[in-house]
Amino acid sequence: MSQTTSRVVLIIEKCYQCISNSFYFWGLVLSRGIVYGWSTAMRRTLFRRENQSEQENIESPKKGLPFEHVLSVLLTCGLSLFWLSQLFDTSSRLTSLLAAIGTTLSALSFLVMVYYSLEVEKAQSSVESFYLAIKNILIQPFFTFFLISLLVLASLLWVINPILFFAVLPGTAIEFIYQGIQRMSR
Repeated sequence: MSQTTSRVVLIIEKCYQCISNSFYFWGLVLSRGIVYGWSTAMRRTLFRRENQSEQENIESPKKGLPFEHVLSVLLTCGLSLFWLSQLFDTSSRLTSLLAAIGTTLSALSFLVMVYYSLEVEKAQSSVESFYLAIKNILIQPFFTFFLISLLVLASLLWVINPILFFAVLPGTAIEFIYQGIQRMSR
């Protein structure tokens, strides 16, 4: 019975951790301004998840990195182009082109943003982190495919239930990314 109780407690703790990280992520996105906040929120939430086992709230030592704003603006532009394409006639070639450009730009900036957030705490400079992020997209195809499938699942969750998307998705995505990193490092 105690093993079942501990599993239930573990599941409840993971759910709490995912919801807590989601609200932390959205708080950072909103506090930085939606256009500039994506990359900083991703980096700081990943850093928070890596250090949650220590039970203390440690802030990431890296602040104001130059590529974070560029990546956040690219993601915002990609999402804006995609949503703009949804407002027009769906049979138009321009609409299809806007949707394709928006989706591609969003996916690429998301991939670079995740890899950049993973490398920035370890690298000496932000340029080196950016180079390693782009290099890792090509070198680690399984993790890249995992991130793309995570992005597709996030899009489906947005369509199915937007409230659940906001409440759970960022924390769950951070948890999946963290678990993927742990399995890759073994």
